[in-house]
Amino acid sequence: MARVAENLAKELFYVLNPEINVLTVTSKTRPTAVIFTIIQRNAHSGELILIQTPEGRYTFTELNRNINIFVGKAGINIKPKNKTELRKGTRKTLISND
Repeated sequence: MARVAENLAKELFYVLNPEINVLTVTSKTRPTAVIFTIIQRNAHSGELILIQTPEGRYTFTELNRNINIFVGKAGINIKPKNKTELRKGTRKTLISND
């Protein structure tokens, strides 16, 4: 998680680390449109949760495209938990590059 936090801080994201296995990340631009929460479940997996605030005006397609940019900057890989969840929101399983 420390490496992921470092990668994102270099890319001008604001990173909070409230727990050893949790990162909360936003862009430094204001107003905040999207909040990412990364939860590490074990050494090689966890969850990435994306929350769009009322300030965000992204479509579902735009969020999915932009999340791929975010994970590239974070240095992680993701895969959908299942297609039903993706239709409901943008929750994805996190697979780290460790």
